[in-house]
Amino acid sequence: MFAACLLLPALVGSGPIAADAVEESAAAISDGSYWVMGTLPPALALFGGEKEERIGRRMLDAGIAAGLAAEGLKRATKQSRPDDPLATDGFPSGHAAAAWALAEAAGTEDGDLRPYTYAFATAVTWSRVELERHSVWQALAGAALGYGIARASASCEDGLFGGLFVDSAPQPAAFGPTPFAARSAYREPTITLWRAEW
Repeated sequence: MFAACLLLPALVGSGPIAADAVEESAAAISDGSYWVMGTLPPALALFGGEKEERIGRRMLDAGIAAGLAAEGLKRATKQSRPDDPLATDGFPSGHAAAAWALAEAAGTEDGDLRPYTYAFATAVTWSRVELERHSVWQALAGAALGYGIARASASCEDGLFGGLFVDSAPQPAAFGPTPFAARSAYREPTITLWRAEW
């Protein structure tokens, strides 16, 4: 408590430095979210244990659907961005949509993850507004879109892509030992891009 009291005047008196630090933090969160959202779901789906694989597959299902929906809305609405009036891809925030889709998808599969995934999604949404890449309403619309798509994915047994990523039948871990009871029904985890019967 004493240390906080000593640091308070320094923090209050350093307006421009604090503003730069906030902008740098927002940029780091926004830029880093590309890597987290792009690599974590497939890594979990391919290399995780049974629980992690299930979480990663649900995140892939919801995240890809949210990204496609956000991109479609951007093309349909053609709203500008606060930092670029000539841009036509402002509504909704694709970062916020993906972050909230992944956060809720992971939280749906394991409720203990929700505080952490929601904190991540909130930080990503905040960073997009702080950097003036989106207005508050564009960011909130993206967040609502992503959350809603993740809830829709959770309500479908085989996910939104009809089993492309989410399989309703529980599978053994991708690289773990196959339990004896599951060996007869075991199949290698795959991501199917096309199904056809001749």
